[in-house]
Amino acid sequence: MKRLLVLLVVILFAAASYAQDNNLIWAMTVNVKMDKKLEWEKKVVAYAKTHLPNAKFRVWEVISGDRTGSYVVIAGPTNYKSWSEPNVSPKGEAMMKADGQALDALCNWTSNMYWTDVDGLGSSNSDRKLNYQVATYYEIKMGSWGEVREILGRMKASRDKAGAKYDYAIMRPSNSGAGNAFISIRWAEKMEELESGPGFGVSDKYDEIYGNNSFYKDINSYFGMLKSSHSEIRVLRRDLSSM
Repeated sequence: MKRLLVLLVVILFAAASYAQDNNLIWAMTVNVKMDKKLEWEKKVVAYAKTHLPNAKFRVWEVISGDRTGSYVVIAGPTNYKSWSEPNVSPKGEAMMKADGQALDALCNWTSNMYWTDVDGLGSSNSDRKLNYQVATYYEIKMGSWGEVREILGRMKASRDKAGAKYDYAIMRPSNSGAGNAFISIRWAEKMEELESGPGFGVSDKYDEIYGNNSFYKDINSYFGMLKSSHSEIRVLRRDLSSM
């Protein structure tokens, strides 16, 4: 956790300053000591207001899976160039460092990832108030991303033709994590929307576009390239977020 809050300041400042024409997303997972969660929530809000008054970020709490109870702080879109920009706390470096150390002391561990949003595979309905997200992490066979991306593109085209309304994104790691991985993020306004996945009900349109039995053929091929996957549900903590 050393330099955790220094990194937090750099990335959140970058995200606030460079929000246009970028596709890099930063995500920090924070596992807080169970008996310190309320204290951490109070301190992280105070820290952001005091030292990062212009930062734009969202905080999601994990409510399922192995990381249940952890928080995921997400900022972006941004880019690598923006990280060279100076960041100065209105209260000074010494106070920012002391407050950061106080937050560090409440955590078991943290993990930072940088993701690139894959253009052309996602969908957004910006008029909805999104309160939940399902993050699914995939590990695929080395060298198979090209074929996997093609199948994901076909799935999107089939959903669009079927008129399906989903808010989701496909992202790949950028200079972090396994190179043979990707993540899908699906947002929902209500918990009940999570009952069916983004592929539900599109097989007919898939076959209509790409030929008879194309859906099951490509799905079988997709699972043949998939090594592992795991998912978690997150709820947006608007009380901890700045946007």
